[in-house]
Amino acid sequence: MKDALLLRGDAVHSPIQIDHPDWSSAFDHDPARTADHRRRLVAELAEPGTIGFGVHFADVVFKHVQQDGDGPPWRPLDA
Repeated sequence: MKDALLLRGDAVHSPIQIDHPDWSSAFDHDPARTADHRRRLVAELAEPGTIGFGVHFADVVFKHVQQDGDGPPWRPLDA
């Protein structure tokens, strides 16, 4: 298990893009390339011990990805 903090920057603008990395925003200049980057980023965020940080999600900026099919994959750290 690793401990890592991954800064998302402008790769993800909405939590729905964690579930649907192919969905682009108006700011994506190359949607196909950006979607590929988002898919790799979500896979990295799903690694155990990895915490995601980003300011575009106003509710909670520190979360992790949990892809167990039970609820949304983008979850606060205590979930």
